[in-house]
Amino acid sequence: MSMNSNIVEIVKKAFVSQLRKNYEVRDDESKKIFLSKIVEKYPINGATMIEEINRLNPKLVVDLGCGLNQYKGLIKNLIGVDVVGCREDIVADITDLKEHFKDHTVDVVLALGSINFGEDDLIELQLKELKRLLKPGGVAYFRANQNDHDKDHKGDLRYYDWSKDLVEHWATRLGFEIIGEVILAQGSARIRDRMDSNFVGQRRSNIRLFWKWRAL
Repeated sequence: MSMNSNIVEIVKKAFVSQLRKNYEVRDDESKKIFLSKIVEKYPINGATMIEEINRLNPKLVVDLGCGLNQYKGLIKNLIGVDVVGCREDIVADITDLKEHFKDHTVDVVLALGSINFGEDDLIELQLKELKRLLKPGGVAYFRANQNDHDKDHKGDLRYYDWSKDLVEHWATRLGFEIIGEVILAQGSARIRDRMDSNFVGQRRSNIRLFWKWRAL
């Protein structure tokens, strides 16, 4: 098994572990509330982003690493992709989606906490696949952990060292335009983390980097 495949498996195990504790045990009404809280946790990725995307009238939106697919039904023509096997529309590794999507056919991509693990080689593979999906002029929305996120790390899963400089580096290298500012912000609605602390840092920051890229 390659290092990248190993990371995908660890991410899956970490997410599934918390999924069973925090989502699957709930009744239907409680599940709806839980999903809405995930959407609201980071206001930048909440109602304002949803309205902004829907105003584009997109024909196809792909949520890479969609988790519980909480934007399904909120964003037009959205397809959620993940490896977990819970609420996603497509179960697949986001490094290679050629079986599911043709080149340059997607209007908007969400990568909200998904292109967030491993080292440069895995990040580059995932970002290149995102670029392949997007139409020229298509927009990608990102959320990632800042680079001091897991100083107390004790598990097998490492976060990528995202920073504003690296956002600029990868945009330049892969042919993206940064839209607006790269924002550092804290989540407001506190809900249980969806990653098991046995796999990642135990006392992790709630601060994230947020940015948008346009494909050139």
